[in-house]
Amino acid sequence: MDGPRAGGLNLAVSDPHADVAVDAIRFAEQGLERGAARTAVIEAGIVAMDPAAPGNAHDASCSCPGNLMAPPFAPSPGEFGRWLGAFQTAVLLEVEEPDPGRGPWVQGGEGWRCAWHRVRADRDRWPATKAAWSRLQQVTSWVERESMRRGYYLAVGFGAGDCELCEVCDTAQLCVEPYAARPSLEAVGVDVARTRAAAGWDGPAPGLCTLSGILLLV
Repeated sequence: MDGPRAGGLNLAVSDPHADVAVDAIRFAEQGLERGAARTAVIEAGIVAMDPAAPGNAHDASCSCPGNLMAPPFAPSPGEFGRWLGAFQTAVLLEVEEPDPGRGPWVQGGEGWRCAWHRVRADRDRWPATKAAWSRLQQVTSWVERESMRRGYYLAVGFGAGDCELCEVCDTAQLCVEPYAARPSLEAVGVDVARTRAAAGWDGPAPGLCTLSGILLLV
């Protein structure tokens, strides 16, 4: 038996009469109500993978601090890909925040972790980026909890960038926020730009910090 479904029986939700299509739309609408700029119910199969994303996280010379939700601690693209293959339905979530910076931070772009930490050190840009990260984390966590309350006990969310729940992440210790911390999409090898395009979304608008996350539902 592989994945959440087998033999026609939905094994990933405790209510055998649950209408996944209706519930997924409800979770997407709730994401909008909680502060997402846009949401979309998608087939999990359209989530595009970029196995090189974790390896491209840093520039050639880098002194970025470690983070338990980032490579090499996050699940590898191979591990995530096998996990993703067990899901059929997902909810794509996105937040926006006005960005006074000199250009967009590209989620999953070349050297994305180094770029994230350069923005983190920029007093003009970091407040907007941190606000967007916090909103995405809150929206994704809330929708994840609601879906689990509805009986989708395998539902799990993924965010963007580095985990910012703690000021400093001690990678020598176990995570101190295990119920709240989640890896980013790019950390596990998701090609965010291709996934957004597959969902029918245009590219991020200039002048905005745009961060994408996902809820794997069933």
